[in-house]
Amino acid sequence: MLAGLLTFTGLCYGVAIAAIVLMFSFYTSGAPCHLPKFFISFNLILCVIVSVLSILPSIQERMPRSGLLQSSFITLYTMYITWSALINNPDKECNPSIINIFTNRTTPHGEEMYGTPLPAESLVSLLIWFICVLYASFRTSSSFNKIAGGGQSSTIDSSDNEGDPESARVWDDEKDAVSYSYSFFHFVFGLASLYVMMTLTSWYKPDNDLRHLNSNMAAVWVKIVSSWLCLVIYSWTLAAPAIFPDRDFS
Repeated sequence: MLAGLLTFTGLCYGVAIAAIVLMFSFYTSGAPCHLPKFFISFNLILCVIVSVLSILPSIQERMPRSGLLQSSFITLYTMYITWSALINNPDKECNPSIINIFTNRTTPHGEEMYGTPLPAESLVSLLIWFICVLYASFRTSSSFNKIAGGGQSSTIDSSDNEGDPESARVWDDEKDAVSYSYSFFHFVFGLASLYVMMTLTSWYKPDNDLRHLNSNMAAVWVKIVSSWLCLVIYSWTLAAPAIFPDRDFS
């Protein structure tokens, strides 16, 4: 068990460190690439902070399940979001295509790239999104079975307990109202649809010629801010039980 935890933790941190080195090598080599350098360096510092935060004794006392394994997953995901933001940089000197990186060639100045093939980043994003949807579906199904009693159709189980009202088990059949919000449900799925749409189009925007799609800084900032929000939320889940010991966060 311990060997498995150490292996996965080391693997995640190793892949994250390799990603940092590659991003510094390929996406910050140009002269005007100060912003990509800041994004990579700042997110690296934040990942180190949350990793140290997860193993502090005060955090471990209140959150015994926290540790470097969870922090390694967050670090790896943050580096992926950082890379995803860098490949949307409209500055071509700071954003070489993956094909150019592997073939070690550069696109001639003024050459226009028509057509928008689905990049590797979009495929990875869709895979992560699909895994999250599967996880949410299985978790919701498990929670529903716990609430509904394994799918039993009876609303009140009064067998052998007719004289004891406290021992009767009541099931929520949602006959009068559902146990979730319709508006919130459709709002979340609307956001998911927008995410898939932007992923498939690589966050590109059309130029004067609709066949020509360009990267844009809006997509860069959306993804970078998303990485910061991810780290902030994770840090809050670690620090909140220690800051407010009287509250139940379970």
